[in-house]
Amino acid sequence: MCCNQDDDSRDQDSERKRNLSPRPSSEQAVSNRAALGSCSPPALRQQGCRCDLLHCVLLELVASASNNTLCLGAGLSTARSSPSDHARSPRPLGRPPAALPRPKVAPGAMASPTEPAVPAPPRPGAAGEPPVAAGPAVGYPAAAERYSMPAPVVAPEDREAYEGRLVAGLHIPGASVLYTLLGLLQLAAALLVLIAPYKMTELFFRNMHLPHKHEDIDVLFEELWRILGACLLTGAITCYALKIGADRRLLNEPAIQRLQHGLLWFALLAVVLHLIHLAFVKSLTLWGLLIGAAVMAPTLLLPLVHLGLSGGFAFSAEALSACMNNMFRPRHFSLSVFLYSLLTILFTLAGLAYIIIPQLTLKWVFGYHTGKPAAFLWQWIGSALFFLFPAITYTLEERSLLGRLAQTVPKVLNVGLLVAALFHILELGSLLVESGVASRWLLPFLFTHWLLVLVAAIVGLSASGHHPAYEYAGEYEPLAAERPVSAV
Repeated sequence: MCCNQDDDSRDQDSERKRNLSPRPSSEQAVSNRAALGSCSPPALRQQGCRCDLLHCVLLELVASASNNTLCLGAGLSTARSSPSDHARSPRPLGRPPAALPRPKVAPGAMASPTEPAVPAPPRPGAAGEPPVAAGPAVGYPAAAERYSMPAPVVAPEDREAYEGRLVAGLHIPGASVLYTLLGLLQLAAALLVLIAPYKMTELFFRNMHLPHKHEDIDVLFEELWRILGACLLTGAITCYALKIGADRRLLNEPAIQRLQHGLLWFALLAVVLHLIHLAFVKSLTLWGLLIGAAVMAPTLLLPLVHLGLSGGFAFSAEALSACMNNMFRPRHFSLSVFLYSLLTILFTLAGLAYIIIPQLTLKWVFGYHTGKPAAFLWQWIGSALFFLFPAITYTLEERSLLGRLAQTVPKVLNVGLLVAALFHILELGSLLVESGVASRWLLPFLFTHWLLVLVAAIVGLSASGHHPAYEYAGEYEPLAAERPVSAV
């Protein structure tokens, strides 16, 4: 009994001391365990000493386990940190990061089961790896930065000369779709007059209603409608070239504005001719006015609006002087430059003659004329020759001076010249072979003129690009005709 009471009082004193004293560290626990191992067995046979020592060992084991758990939690939290946290840390890249502190273990003691058995992966700059040079961290640009790169800064002459590479010009919403629809409209009109020339003659002109036969309608109308259809086909191809310019935001470029002027004045003169022949000459029907206005009015309005938005009506003496110098005093001479310059002058003269003296020029080409209806169609063709074709040939001459005939827009314009030349050569050549020259002294000159147009179109289509490699704006992939020779 006395021994038990002594043991109880001794336990209470030791418990009070343990509550007042701090928890032992891992080193103290190891030393206590070593001291415990050095105790002699006879000293442990007493019951009071055995209880006290067992109690101390349990407390030391709990403290050691809690310390190891805290160290493991700190390592896991460091491993789970985001890469951005490591990038924001001011630690230089050339030095290896300091390893996390680990609790010291006695040589004979076993490792704690909570410690990881696999070592951490090697870090940059560790042994066996080349050191990483210290420097500013450069990250991969975001998507918004990659796709919002500004257009390259180039000289104004290069911007005007090389229209296919830039996208930093004037953009009019819906312009590309509108030019596509306009081109389809002119294409449909061209196919209509090519397929049904006699029916169009009945609809357009008075005293031409022949429901049962077309023999009384002169064959001259069929030939004139086919030539007009060729002009409308060229207009449709020009609309496609303008559609390309609208896609590339080049509606404020001089070359594109020149093509718009060609369509605008061609359509305006055609509408005026319709009104004159309906109200004053009395040769056109109301149906003829409606059909012609349905094709020519959109051709007039669309370039008119776009030229007003892009400032295309601002003419200057310097621009006119530059045009004259390109025409008569070019910077360098080549076959294409000579052909396009000559054709620009010939188209202007031929169109002016068609408009001013239609009946006389009809007689010089076909040998006769059938009056005012045939003169109306001839003047309509002359309006295309006076405005549309010179705009195309002068634009091609300018591209040839700059060495840019391999671009997409000049290629498209050369296709338009090729189509018109083939139609005129077939019509005028068949007439020249069947009836000869006789009093049609203008016929061989026109035939030769369209042969020159055919040669110029072939020369332009066979041109290759000699331009330097420009920086592309954004990630635009050029067409095959626009790539350098080494890339094709």
